[in-house]
Amino acid sequence: MNIRLFGILIVLLLLFFQVSCKKPTMEVTGTDEHCEHEEHTDEQRVQISPQEMEEFNVEVAEALPGKLCITLILPGEVVYDPDRFVHIVPRVPGIVRGVHKKTGDKVLKGDIMAVIDSREFASAKSCYLAAIETVSLAEATYDREKKLWDKNISSEREYLNAQTNLAGVRIQLHESEHQLMSLGFSKEYVKKLKHGAEDICRFEITSPFSGIVINKHITLGEKVNDEIPVFTVADISTVWVYLSVYQKDLESVRVGQPVTIREQQSQHSAKSKIDYVTPFVEKSTRTSTARIILNNPEGGWRPGSFVTGEVIIDEFEVEIAVPRTALLVVQEKNVIFVKTEDGFEPHQVTLGRKDKASIEILSGLERGEQYISRGGFTLKSELGRSSLEGGGNAH
Repeated sequence: MNIRLFGILIVLLLLFFQVSCKKPTMEVTGTDEHCEHEEHTDEQRVQISPQEMEEFNVEVAEALPGKLCITLILPGEVVYDPDRFVHIVPRVPGIVRGVHKKTGDKVLKGDIMAVIDSREFASAKSCYLAAIETVSLAEATYDREKKLWDKNISSEREYLNAQTNLAGVRIQLHESEHQLMSLGFSKEYVKKLKHGAEDICRFEITSPFSGIVINKHITLGEKVNDEIPVFTVADISTVWVYLSVYQKDLESVRVGQPVTIREQQSQHSAKSKIDYVTPFVEKSTRTSTARIILNNPEGGWRPGSFVTGEVIIDEFEVEIAVPRTALLVVQEKNVIFVKTEDGFEPHQVTLGRKDKASIEILSGLERGEQYISRGGFTLKSELGRSSLEGGGNAH
């Protein structure tokens, strides 16, 4: 009876041993076919089905040459283009008659933003219109005296007096015209003042270029002068980025280098080049400034935002480059899983230069070989689990 029970126990132990040696889906094979004595070697291979590769986001790539980029990370800030940022000041003092724009409004070049009544402007306009009439009368007098002098009817003195008077009133006309032009009016506008009736006190404040109203400091009925800004307008279709360059990095940063600008609080990024580097170091910060110009048609880059700039300071070609996600550490060795006819095999590799995204492989991976570029941790876990089951120490 005891012998029979002993035999049953032996059979159950054998069945349990066989089940423990089986793998559910992935399979690790090696040169030693005995499960209880299986050791991790470079010849071990992990088999994984296409369905499992998709499930665990395992990606395969071909070993090819690549370019490594050495980058320098610099802090910075988005600022307005100073050539497209203006504080609008009335050119004459007056009382505000109407305000047509508010903060946040988009404006086009020449749009009327506000209207004021100005005695100074009325005086300058009156002088100009009066000078036009004076010149007209002086021209008529000169023409008459010239005809009489040509016919020897009037004296030469009267002719010369008419000529001198005409020259004098023309000078006054030019002075009054220039006075109006100094108030911001074009020559074409000034010339049109003599045509039709004009509201002589009306002075229009217009936008010098297209943009957005950033600030407004003007209200209806308020008295304004020619010293305090009433609007601030900015064109943010183009913005600047100022990057701080520390003294130790000045030799590496040059005009024309490619740079990627990234906003710190989002995934927003843009590529450009360094446009200018200040030739001095600020005393307060001990840094120079690198300027980058960014196109901003959608307004996504907001002045005042903090950013980082990834400046490419060196580029070089390598024989084989792999993404950092391909590299794994197994038993304190750098390995990459390489595709073979029987599955994926961990190859110890020798590393060369590296950048933020890629690593140069000097040996252990041949050009054209297929390897796991992403998701290799799944194979590493299976390899380690199999080694532990077999008594090994793979990680």
